[in-house]
Amino acid sequence: MQREQHVANYSSVKRVSCGTHEQNTAMLWITLFFLKGKPPENMTLHGAHDFNSGGEIGSVSAASSAFASYIGKQFKRVVNTLTIV
Repeated sequence: MQREQHVANYSSVKRVSCGTHEQNTAMLWITLFFLKGKPPENMTLHGAHDFNSGGEIGSVSAASSAFASYIGKQFKRVVNTLTIV
């Protein structure tokens, strides 16, 4: 059993003008602001949002020192679950 825990706040921007009607997608920028740590740590994700499924895919484009090893790794979000692999 996995216990849900609030570990970060986030900012999310979807830019429809970058997508196409045929693909029904938009450019996506997400920045995660992690709650623990001084100074605060963060990670920025860039990718695409699919308006049909609601899913999001992309990669980690920038991160503070604690998460620098994640830069370039792929992410996927389905409903409320964000996975970085």
